[in-house]
Amino acid sequence: MISLLLALLLFAITDGIGGVPWTDLVAKSIPSTRRGRLLGTMQSVGGIGAFFAGLFIRHLLATVAFPRNYALLLSVGFVFMVISLMGTLLVKEKEGVARPGSTMAEYWRRLPRIWRESPLFQRMMFTRMLFSCFYLSLPFYVIFAQEKLGFAESTVGLFLSALMAGSILASMIWGYLGDKHGNRTVIRAVTIVAAATPILALLASFMVQTGWFFGALCLCFLVFATVGATLSGNWMGFTNYLLDVVSDIDRPSYVGMMNTLTAPFTFLPIVGGLLLRYFVPEVLFACTFLLVLGGVVLGAKLPEPRALAGQRMDEESVF
Repeated sequence: MISLLLALLLFAITDGIGGVPWTDLVAKSIPSTRRGRLLGTMQSVGGIGAFFAGLFIRHLLATVAFPRNYALLLSVGFVFMVISLMGTLLVKEKEGVARPGSTMAEYWRRLPRIWRESPLFQRMMFTRMLFSCFYLSLPFYVIFAQEKLGFAESTVGLFLSALMAGSILASMIWGYLGDKHGNRTVIRAVTIVAAATPILALLASFMVQTGWFFGALCLCFLVFATVGATLSGNWMGFTNYLLDVVSDIDRPSYVGMMNTLTAPFTFLPIVGGLLLRYFVPEVLFACTFLLVLGGVVLGAKLPEPRALAGQRMDEESVF
């Protein structure tokens, strides 16, 4: 058990470390007007692959005895990781801009200055922080559908299928919008979809109370589809927006700060669970809507990066 936990910890740490240079590599290699389609296709193909992987895992766990089944799963995962590594090694990275003579201590001292002197980054981050309050209710939609709305346990699989379908289809839409109309449009659309999710859950509750169970069931499918669309658009919209406006030399610092500042919001479901001890789910959904609505308002006021005509975050004050 300790070895497994250490392995998971090592995977999480290396995944976090590798995410920054990977994002920087994408920014240097892919033009802004094609980046959305690339990431959208990547997420859609990944979602389809995850679906078939789930079927394979289910079959393997049911037909092969422990511990051979898990050993086979880990071996297959290792093979795909090696394939991913080989693909990354084949990428020819364009020469970028590096800050000469920068020590780790100087880097840490520079981060507060980057935050203070980057009002657009602050504005984008406040938008994303409010948007991330979407996670407050995220784990509780399934429980709400079963325990409060009364749907059978067998519908959970259908709800998860709706979530996956929403993610796969929306990824292509977000990619098209980002390339065609700019990533500000993606952020605006994603925040609206995120705010609509708890409202749809509240409407489903109202329909059950009025006896319209079929309408409530349809709304629940829509709830999970919007959850999938929100999760896929979150990373695409904000990451691409950041890459559009940040200076090349400070891009890794901005990406690292964005990931670090938003990481604590993944623990919001714990707060949501505590709230459910004292309030009904409808109150939690209403709070989620109001918080995410703040993100909608801030997102609507973000400038379009392509209209900034090359101005950088640290050169343009938009507060």
